Amino acid sequence: MATFTDLRSGFELGPWTVLPDRNLLQDGETRVTVEPRPMDVLVFLASRQGEVVSNEDLVEALWDGRAMSDEPITRSISVIRSCLGDDSRDPTYIERIARRGYRLMLPVTPLVAPEPDEPAKSPFFPAYVWPIVGGALAIAVIAIVVLGNRPSSMSSVVVCPFENMSTKPHEAFVYGFREQLVSTLYRVPDLRVVKAPCEVPVHQIPGELGVDSVVTGSVQQAGGRVRITAQLVASDGVVLWSESIDGAAEEVEEVFGLHERVANRVRDAILGESDLAVTAATRPASFEAYDLYLLGDFAFSKRSEPELNRAVEFFTEAINLDPNYGAAYLGLANSYVLLADYPSADRESMYAMAIETADTGAELDPGIRDSAGTVYGFVETKRFNWADAAEAFETAINSSSVYPTSHHWYSRFLADVGLLEKSLEQAKIAQEMDTASPILNARLGVAYHWLNDAENADRFYARAADKEVGSWIHNLSYTLFLIREQRIDEARQKAKEALVSYGQPTGWVDAVFDGFMNASDAESLGDTVASVSAAVASGDLQKNIELTLWALLGQGDEAMAAAWDLQESGEFYELEIIYLDEFKVLREHEEFPELLRALGLTDYWASIGCRWNNDHVLCDAA
Repeated sequence: MATFTDLRSGFELGPWTVLPDRNLLQDGETRVTVEPRPMDVLVFLASRQGEVVSNEDLVEALWDGRAMSDEPITRSISVIRSCLGDDSRDPTYIERIARRGYRLMLPVTPLVAPEPDEPAKSPFFPAYVWPIVGGALAIAVIAIVVLGNRPSSMSSVVVCPFENMSTKPHEAFVYGFREQLVSTLYRVPDLRVVKAPCEVPVHQIPGELGVDSVVTGSVQQAGGRVRITAQLVASDGVVLWSESIDGAAEEVEEVFGLHERVANRVRDAILGESDLAVTAATRPASFEAYDLYLLGDFAFSKRSEPELNRAVEFFTEAINLDPNYGAAYLGLANSYVLLADYPSADRESMYAMAIETADTGAELDPGIRDSAGTVYGFVETKRFNWADAAEAFETAINSSSVYPTSHHWYSRFLADVGLLEKSLEQAKIAQEMDTASPILNARLGVAYHWLNDAENADRFYARAADKEVGSWIHNLSYTLFLIREQRIDEARQKAKEALVSYGQPTGWVDAVFDGFMNASDAESLGDTVASVSAAVASGDLQKNIELTLWALLGQGDEAMAAAWDLQESGEFYELEIIYLDEFKVLREHEEFPELLRALGLTDYWASIGCRWNNDHVLCDAA
C-alpha cells in the first residue's frame, strides 16, 4: 500500500489525477483547485484506501492531535466531495460510516510507484502542520508554482480568512494578519481587493465574487516562531503562487513584515513583477505594541459598547508603548467615534477626543494623515458642517490607503444630505470590499431601503441579521423596513433587540406595535398615539425614536416638534431618515424649509449646485 509520502507525488483516483503538491485535481482539460487542508485529508484517506478512517485518526495525523470540534473535518470532506462531484447521499468516492469515520471507495494508483524494498515510512505531513522550530532563515520557500501564463487581464483578488493552525487560539493574531494583508493590498494601484468569508470550495470563489484570483492560507505560532502558508489561485484553477514564510514570533520586523511579503508576492503574481515594494502605511516599533494593536482591532471589529471600550484600552496601551504608531491612533479615534452613539457617552466629548487623537496621530505618523479624513468627515457630519465633511471624505477615499469604513461613512454623509443615489454607490463599494461585514451589509440594505428597492433591501438586511450585526442604529433601520413590509411581529422583535443593545426601555414597544397591526382603525390609532405620548412623558423615548414614531403615525406637528428638539440639541445624528417615504408628513409641514435652513442643508446644497425641490434634492446636471 502506498504511504502518505508516496501519494504526495500524485495518484489516480477514478477519472481524476490528484496532484497534492499543486493542490490540483485534473480530469482531461478540467482542472479543479483544492484548498490545502481538504487536499491533505484526501491524501490521508488515499493512503488508507479501503479502510475506515476515524475523526481521531485525522486529528492525530493532520491537526497535530490538538483538541477540536468535528467541524473542520466535516467541512474538509464537504469540500472534497464538491471538488470531485461526489454525492453524499449516493457516494462514488467517499463513504461516511456512521459513528466510525470515512472510507475512500475507489482504488488508488500512485503516479510514482513506491520502492518495494523500502521500509514503511511514517506519514509526511504538509509544511503548515510541522512543529515550527527556530532557524537561521526568516523565509522558507516551500514552492512557487506557475502552471501556465498569467492572464494579462487579471486585476482583482479575494482574500479569504486564514486558518489558525496554532495549538493555542491566537484568534486576534490570525484575524489581524489577514486585516494587515488586506490593508496593504489596498495600497496596490489598479488592484481590486475583496474580503469574503469564502464559504464555498476555493475553485468556486472567484466566479461567485466576480474576481480573478483568490488567496487562502494558514497561520501557525509555536516555539517562538510564526509560519504563514499561503497560495494564490487564478479563476481558471491555476495555482499562481504558493509559499510558506517563517518569522520570529517576537521580532516585530519579522512578524509585521510577513504580511508585506505575502502582499508583494500576490501583487507580482497578479500584475507582474515590480521593483517597487508594497509596504504598509504605518509600522509599529515593538512587537508588544503590535500585539496590543491586533487585540484592539479584533475588539473593535465586534462593534458592541463593551468591546469598543476594550478596544480603547488596547489601542491606548499600544500608543503608550509606541507613541509614534499611527495605526493605533487611528483605531483609537475610530473607537471614540462609535462610542459616541451609546447613551453612556458624552457625544461631543467623544467627538473632540476622536479629532484630537487623529490630529496627534497624523502629526506623529504622516502615513495616516489622509486616512484620518474618515474620522474628520464623520465628526463634521454630526456637527452639520457639511462642506468640511465632504472635503474630508474626498481626501480619505482618494488616499493611498482606502478602507471600507471610509466608503461606509461617506455613504452615511451622502444620505444625510439627501444624495441617495450617490449614497448607494458608496455603500456598494464598501460592501464589495468586505462582503462578510454585517455592518456593511446592513448599510447596503439601508441604502436600498431609502430608494424603495424592497427586494435588495430585504436581501442585505437579512444578511446582516444572520451575521448578528451589533449596531443598534442599523437594527432600527431594519425595523422601519419590516414595518413598511407589514412584518410587524418581526419588526417588534428587532426593535426590542435594538433597544436592549442600546440600554433603552422596551416597555412601550408592544402597545405601539399592536397599534401598527391595526393602523387603519381610527380607535386603534388613537390608542397608539396615546401610548407614544405616555412613553414621551415618562422619558422612555430617545428623541430620534420619538420623531420616527410620530412620522409613522402621521402626526406632523408632533414630528416637527421632535425634529426641532433634535436640531437645537445638536443630536439630529441620523438625519437621513427625513427623506424616507414614511416621513412625508414631516416634509409637507410648513416649517420644513426653515428646518432645512437651520440644519445648514439649504446653503450646502446651493454651494454644490443642488436645491430642495418639493420632496427631494435636485441637482444641476454635471
